[in-house]
Amino acid sequence: MRGYITPGRTIPWLAASFALVVYGVIFWMAPLQGEDFAFARRFAEGDFGARLAWMLQKWPDQFLHWNARLGEQMTILWLNVPPVAYLVAACLAFVGLHALVAALFPLRPGWRLRLALSAGLTFLLWPAFEVFFWKTANAGYLHPLLLNLLCVAAFTSAPRVRRVADRGGYCAGLCLAGLLAGFSFENVPLAVAAYMLVSWALLADRRHHWRALLPVVAVVVGWVALMLVPSTAYRRSVYRQIYSVGDTDLAYYLGRASEVSLTFLETAWPLLVASLVALALLVHWHRRSRVRQDPRVWWLILPAVLVVGSVSAAPYTEPRAFLLAWVLMLAIVVEAAYRLWCGGVLGRVLVAVLLVGSLGMALKTLSIYRDVAAQFDTREQRILDHLGTSECGSKPGLTIEPVTPGYSARYFNGRDAWTMQNMLVFESYYGCWLTLDGADG
Repeated sequence: MRGYITPGRTIPWLAASFALVVYGVIFWMAPLQGEDFAFARRFAEGDFGARLAWMLQKWPDQFLHWNARLGEQMTILWLNVPPVAYLVAACLAFVGLHALVAALFPLRPGWRLRLALSAGLTFLLWPAFEVFFWKTANAGYLHPLLLNLLCVAAFTSAPRVRRVADRGGYCAGLCLAGLLAGFSFENVPLAVAAYMLVSWALLADRRHHWRALLPVVAVVVGWVALMLVPSTAYRRSVYRQIYSVGDTDLAYYLGRASEVSLTFLETAWPLLVASLVALALLVHWHRRSRVRQDPRVWWLILPAVLVVGSVSAAPYTEPRAFLLAWVLMLAIVVEAAYRLWCGGVLGRVLVAVLLVGSLGMALKTLSIYRDVAAQFDTREQRILDHLGTSECGSKPGLTIEPVTPGYSARYFNGRDAWTMQNMLVFESYYGCWLTLDGADG
């Protein structure tokens, strides 16, 4: 097997390397937009004292008065360090995501090849790129998701569950990750904890490995702590008012479930179809093989379904709330692609075609963000050119226009409408009075 895989993994690694480079370039050029301006400040190069002072003021204010989630605090951190530091962190998060995707299926060797296939297929299958390239969503959603995936990956086979119970240091580290994971999202941690609990319950000797339940408890404790923070309840009440939520009876939740399902299908149908085909192939190979797959990998469907269903409890639907489900579906596709690649020439050709298609989509995405960045940069340069002038220094202020690139939300989820509705935040970021073209001032 080693002799076969070594020369045969060149194409996946080239595709993965290309995807990482394109990812990094797009992240670097992607403009600040929307809520980014609420978390960031413009600092002089090397002014670390001012950066730290801003973060120390912003963290407790955001925690106590609006959003206590771990990702919110990470957003404040990464948007106020030198941009190159955030670029490195974002690229590491991209690699970490695919490393964990590759680790979810534990039966066969070939973790590195799975990692390459996962990264290489990203631009072809990923439903919405906002969690990659919108700065607030990258730090607020993608980074804390890795903690949840770490907890899931530690429970995808019986030996892994026993290792959690038997190794005290490892268990303690996973408990810390679980506590932080629980404090990261309102809808993800309970789905993760449910999977971990089922995985432990599948052990024949589970009573002897009760310590594996400690990370499960840590996830739940983290989630409960998040829900008990007053800002969580306040934010939920605000959104209920914004979306005019009245009685939450059965009819209301059925309507929300319908809306959530439609949004999920609209945004993720290519990945869903690919994962269903991949799942059918895996089941077929599982039945033909003498080596039985650990049932825990089939139970990965449980947290995916729970995460999607839990969005019905919120008064609105954001596709990024499905993030864990997307990752678990991608893991199924990657495992099928791995087996196809190792199964013969025809399988390698098929996977290679998919990788080439993904590279094409990467170039398309790069082209879109070049255009988007140019439009935002033009407006920003106009503001910077007028700093210190009378137009910036007094009302009604410098006239600007919204930026509406008009691309599909899969590639670019424009947040400029939020910016225009929160003009005080935008003005504070630049230190310039601004007014919309055509507004009354």
